[in-house]
Amino acid sequence: MFRFCLDLGGTGTRGALFSAEGKLVGRAEGEAGALSLGAEAAERAIREVWARLGVHLPDHPPAANVAIWAGIAGSGLPGRAKDLRNRLSDFADVTIIGDGYASLLGATSGKPGALIAVGTGVGAVRLDLQKKVTALSGWGFPAGDLGSGAWIGLEFFRAALKSLDGSPVFPGISPQTLNRFVGMCGPTDNDLMQWHTGARPKQFAGLAPMVLDAAADGDAFCDDLLNRAAREIADVAIALRVKDLPVHIGGGLGKSLMHRLAATEPDIDWQPASGDAVQGLLLLAQGKAPPEIFQKRPGFLALNTREANQ
Repeated sequence: MFRFCLDLGGTGTRGALFSAEGKLVGRAEGEAGALSLGAEAAERAIREVWARLGVHLPDHPPAANVAIWAGIAGSGLPGRAKDLRNRLSDFADVTIIGDGYASLLGATSGKPGALIAVGTGVGAVRLDLQKKVTALSGWGFPAGDLGSGAWIGLEFFRAALKSLDGSPVFPGISPQTLNRFVGMCGPTDNDLMQWHTGARPKQFAGLAPMVLDAAADGDAFCDDLLNRAAREIADVAIALRVKDLPVHIGGGLGKSLMHRLAATEPDIDWQPASGDAVQGLLLLAQGKAPPEIFQKRPGFLALNTREANQ
């Protein structure tokens, strides 16, 4: 049985096909497929990657001989994983887990540890010595994903609109950064309103590279915003309560924040993630990593304890 391992997020999808022996057959990428975008979008992303693999593989196996192992952002949204499985019934089997846990297994090679993935969104996962999993953050945009690319983009957008109104923003955004922002999102009031009212997390996250560049060029607001993002990520690491284990940082944006994280919480052993979600999914498919067995979030556990004691 072939294994088709996929990492589906709010920005894009990465997939790889492996033989029954675990040999890599091919890789391909596709559009965003987070379940927060709907089961239809996730199915479309998976089939896009599947089709792209077929273009380059002379012996493309039929779907009936392929088991899907997917790590998907938003996998816990009620009913959507079941809907997606039904849509992919032509495949031999479909296993869906959270993208955060898949990334954790890749980062730690399936061993106990912690990972915070920082990209369009933020997901934090810990695998303890009892093989239980705790997931933090990952609440989704806009209320959650604090410190993520989408959050950075939204925070910048809000401040930029204030600056364009002439309202005070501290620290201030440089004229050069505002000019670049207006060039990206539209030169008129109506353009800016239309941009942000129709924007998805991916579009807001698309502003994060501009913020990174502006901070490197000395923009005080952008530098402060990235420090605030690092503070949000560090707070998640503290909530993970990992002792004597490194906290792995994954995701494209996570790498860019590493030096700020180290400055924010120097007592934490920050480490870059070595593997990725696709590698973690293969370990899970091969039985070399434990399945997801989630514990409740710490706050819910505390609430339940208080209720039991009353």
